[in-house]
Amino acid sequence: MDDIKSIDLNLLRIFVVLFEERHVSRAAKRLRLTQPAVSMGLSRLRELLSDELFVRSRRDMLPTEKARRLGPRIQQAFSLIQSSLGEDQGFDPAKANADVRVSVDDYLAQVLVLPVIKKASEIAPGLRFEIVPLRDRDPNRDLQIDLDFAIRAIQKVSPNLYSKKLITENYRVLASPQNKRVKKELTLKDYTELDHILVSPFGGFNGTVDGALEAKGLRRNVRCSVGHFALGPLFVKDSDCLLTLPASIAESYESLYGLRGFEPPLKMPSFSVHLYWHERVHRSPLHVWLRALFR
Repeated sequence: MDDIKSIDLNLLRIFVVLFEERHVSRAAKRLRLTQPAVSMGLSRLRELLSDELFVRSRRDMLPTEKARRLGPRIQQAFSLIQSSLGEDQGFDPAKANADVRVSVDDYLAQVLVLPVIKKASEIAPGLRFEIVPLRDRDPNRDLQIDLDFAIRAIQKVSPNLYSKKLITENYRVLASPQNKRVKKELTLKDYTELDHILVSPFGGFNGTVDGALEAKGLRRNVRCSVGHFALGPLFVKDSDCLLTLPASIAESYESLYGLRGFEPPLKMPSFSVHLYWHERVHRSPLHVWLRALFR
């Protein structure tokens, strides 16, 4: 392509959303266009750029090498154009019309994201939120491609991401009312001798608790590791196992399932929960507004 005037912003927008969604029907839904319109736009882009750009696989449209090379740069350029226009025209959340993708586990979705969605629905009814599960410990790649925000209870992620601390959490231990071993107080002896349920979104049988125990020369027996926080209390309520969770979600499960809650019988480090986002959306008026809403 010798003349950049041959490409309009609508074609660039189709490219960006296809690059992020990897699927024509999902891209059409997000763009609020018909599938034939997106396909026609892709055909025009292929002609202008002399490249297939996206090729079909069994499930998705895979970007070609040229599309992979151009994708992040076009994303950033398009985001800058959108934010520049938004700054000139002023941002009105009541008129916003967009889809927002947030990667978060089910605990933080309940504690942090649901209140934001509820508030946003009152102020910006044109926004739609898509909550997607955790894929990687470091959300950098997904934030570059198709995520607006990632919420993590970890801080060691790629240094090129922006972040803000949302909350600081402590731990609480849950036990069934039928657990005869646990009396009015939970002792360290009980804690190390009883079996445990571990919630581990990324898998495995070790967590922060195990590090705190090892520092004292102790260990616990994890009978079962589950990937979702909502499964933990279901295992505990009919067993003699213990469940250690962030305090905010543990307290809600206490009342919901009639469980008993205890302070941990050993000192455990608190942890911070952070909101992460990429440079490509940093100056977007919509994202600036959403970040303020998370406060």
